[in-house]
Amino acid sequence: IEIGIELNNVEMLQELMEIEYLLTPGSKLKLISYLSPYDPVGAREKLESYAEALINGKKDYTYDNAVRCIIKLKDLISVDEWTRYLEELYTRHSRKSSLWNKLKQEGIQVKKEGNSITVSYDKLKPSDGLI
Repeated sequence: IEIGIELNNVEMLQELMEIEYLLTPGSKLKLISYLSPYDPVGAREKLESYAEALINGKKDYTYDNAVRCIIKLKDLISVDEWTRYLEELYTRHSRKSSLWNKLKQEGIQVKKEGNSITVSYDKLKPSDGLI
């Protein structure tokens, strides 16, 4: 991945995404992040599905990378879309307190109040440093 990025060989990096099962979580996130300007819709889909897979892993260490995916998504979609995404994610995974605690540590709070889900967050800086 590093060589492809250094050479700016987008085609080679896109081919690597096809064999993503060989990549470590950090490498996969770095690759998606690098390719996102070339295919923002594809990057969004990959980040959402990868976050879901990591969350379904139900392990504390997988939640760390899921949070990185969720924060990176913020850079690719509108605030309204990202808020809806978080609400839907909470609907599916509200019982995973470790995940929500990790998001809270990043300044993102999602909670249910009555029949509605509220999302609040501190002004987040771009996620470039996270991936």
